[in-house]
Amino acid sequence: MMTDRFAPRPFFMLAALVLFFNRVLLPFGLQYSLLLTPFLLYFLVKAGKAKEVFGLCGVFATWSLVHLSVIVSLPAALLSFALLCATIIFALSVFHRLVVLDSIAALFRWLAKVNALLLIVACLVYPFEQLRSLCWYLNEFTPNHVLIPRLKIFELEAAHYSMTIVPLVLYFIFKVLKRFQFSDFLLLCTLIASLVLSFSFGVLSCLVLTFLLLFVLRLTKIYRSFRLKWFFLAGIGSTIVVCIFLFVIFPDNPLFFRLNNVLTGVDTSGRGRTYEAFILAQKILQSQAASAFGIGLGQLKIVGRTIIIQYYSYTSMPDVVRLPNSTAEFMVYYGYVGLALRLAVQVYCFFRFRVHQDVYKMSVFLFVFVYQFTGSYIFNPMEYVLWALAFAPYPSRLTFKSFTVQ
Repeated sequence: MMTDRFAPRPFFMLAALVLFFNRVLLPFGLQYSLLLTPFLLYFLVKAGKAKEVFGLCGVFATWSLVHLSVIVSLPAALLSFALLCATIIFALSVFHRLVVLDSIAALFRWLAKVNALLLIVACLVYPFEQLRSLCWYLNEFTPNHVLIPRLKIFELEAAHYSMTIVPLVLYFIFKVLKRFQFSDFLLLCTLIASLVLSFSFGVLSCLVLTFLLLFVLRLTKIYRSFRLKWFFLAGIGSTIVVCIFLFVIFPDNPLFFRLNNVLTGVDTSGRGRTYEAFILAQKILQSQAASAFGIGLGQLKIVGRTIIIQYYSYTSMPDVVRLPNSTAEFMVYYGYVGLALRLAVQVYCFFRFRVHQDVYKMSVFLFVFVYQFTGSYIFNPMEYVLWALAFAPYPSRLTFKSFTVQ
């Protein structure tokens, strides 16, 4: 069985490296989570988890045999399969580490402190235009709106960074509700400030929907919990008051402007990450007559290039085309059958690991389940960290068990 002997500090530093600095100083799109694959595989095999690793990789390898008749680039397929295996190894490593880790509360506090320090660094860097792009996302926020720098720290874009800190935000919300401590409340404030400054519309929308779903699904138990009940009521009331205030005092605020662009279809990013990704996925599958089982790993950028370019009528040819939606991307690679199995496995794990019994795990599950239809990509390590946090059966002595609402 995997032990916790590498915690706290070395493991904590490794976790911070992967979460906040995963691409720093690395060329060609490499990530530290990918470079760690040989070491993670060694520890999994040593811990007796070899069957899980090779079993999952074997399932996807067998599935890939179906794609031999439609694959147009074998090298691209092999490279993507290697990335898939590395992602599987990373996800299993995170899952099994969480199962035995005694210091999750300390780990989350450490990561929140690192985030607070990075937030200070980002604020100090902001006045210097030459350095601003290191920590701030300077691309267009939404069409026809003035540029708004958004916090991204060292990620590719603000949405990736926002997704990284979501589990920390959720953790400290329930931590403060369970037992108020000023240090935890201060860390929560820095995390919320980071989330607001990153201003990722997709992540913020999914968080709002997460709490609404949590409120509906756990209504009876929340009603019995005084703090949770007032948290949700205060949250709903505050949201209504803020919206009314913005509508009356500042009707042209960035939030309403982006929301209007999304609802009217002007916002290309919102369209591309949601329904257009599935429209394009369907077109790509139909072009190869591979709707049932998909076109195979690594083929999207080759097969889908012409379809995506024609759909968006690009005036300048992009170097790489992609679908910025992990579920749509998965559907292209593995078809409708693969998509159905993906969702079935998520539902099975939800009940298998009794996610519904823990309000924190429930909130993480709801967030990542919704978010997978609005963004991300299938090799995104942070998405699998979220799934691991939702499914890992933490030891009963951990503070996460105290989040259970009786």
